[in-house]
Amino acid sequence: MKDIQSGYSQYFNLRHNRQGPLWQGRFGNRIITSEKQLTDTINYIHFNPVKDLQYSKPELWPYSSYNLRTSGK
Repeated sequence: MKDIQSGYSQYFNLRHNRQGPLWQGRFGNRIITSEKQLTDTINYIHFNPVKDLQYSKPELWPYSSYNLRTSGK
């Protein structure tokens, strides 16, 4: 992720005659050590479009795996 962000930032900054980072913060990660943490993380990812992009339901976000997860397949 770091290399992708850095490379694109350099390209974008050169093209638009600007400086500095394009994204607010770093890509983060953490080790998941329990089923609860895994479930909480998956729910956080699936419900982000509802919270941040104001979709009414997570299944309406076209890039989500929510429908696959909840279909039981």
